[in-house]
Amino acid sequence: WPAAISFCVVWLLVAWQSRYSSAAALAASATTPGALWWIHRPHEAALFIVLTLLVFIMHRANIKRLINGTETLIGKSGSPK
Repeated sequence: WPAAISFCVVWLLVAWQSRYSSAAALAASATTPGALWWIHRPHEAALFIVLTLLVFIMHRANIKRLINGTETLIGKSGSPK
């Protein structure tokens, strides 16, 4: 559960700062393996490295929109910044 709390805290902070849900999900996913490693769960950390890579692969379109500045902000329906 500490890694889950870490995931949620990172997601909330990034979402609050950027207002991009996809950026928050990517950042939270990327930090989860480190949180698991820090609490001495190396096998779970290895698993979450693979899962994080899958998240990044599945979010390719979102990443392109983030780079282009066309990703939808939280609270906005269909319109970029």
